[in-house]
Amino acid sequence: MTNDNDIADKENEALEHNRSARLDVLSKHLIDSLQPRRPYYAAVTRFSISIAVCAVYLLLLNLFMPMRTSMINEDMFQVDIVLSWGIGISALYAALALMVPCDTKEAVKRIILPSVLAVVFLAWTFLRTYNDLAHEHNYMMMYSFKHCFWDGLIFIIAPMVLFIEFARRGASTAPTLLHIMIVLSVSGFGWGCLRFSCANDEPAHVFIFHFMPFVATGGLSVFFSRFLFRSI
Repeated sequence: MTNDNDIADKENEALEHNRSARLDVLSKHLIDSLQPRRPYYAAVTRFSISIAVCAVYLLLLNLFMPMRTSMINEDMFQVDIVLSWGIGISALYAALALMVPCDTKEAVKRIILPSVLAVVFLAWTFLRTYNDLAHEHNYMMMYSFKHCFWDGLIFIIAPMVLFIEFARRGASTAPTLLHIMIVLSVSGFGWGCLRFSCANDEPAHVFIFHFMPFVATGGLSVFFSRFLFRSI
């Protein structure tokens, strides 16, 4: 009986020794595979870089598709721009903050402002569109300037690439919220830019054709979210 216990003890010791040896090998492999990384920029720094890059990109685009700056004096136009770019800026900062680990409460706080602005913006735009469609003569104007779809895609190329690059360097604990905030941000900036570049001010046209490129981009990006946005 004693011999059996001794044999069992020796087998357990051997198993424990093998397990410990494997863990040592794994630990050494993980340590040796570590590479130095540059520190991740603070959210404010990345925010400044993003705004600067977007501004330069829009200035370059202005050389090929001049903006209608004369519209700035119109009240409706001002509300559109303030709401859309307000969404773009607030969602951008929220996305940049979500690219690094944070708890659930902090993540929810980050998305409150852009979410509220998005709801107000949709309600404002839908109300204008509903009133506009009540007049039959506006149907033909609604379908003019269909090139807005392609212009919208052009406006969001550089911002989307930049934001995705920032996201892939981070390690978000809320990848779904991060994805939503990035889509909201590029949509807000792009929609505002379309209001400057498109000569059709019919609310129905603005609601339908100016939203299409961003709805398409947001819907398509859902299928690639796991690849685009790293999480832990």
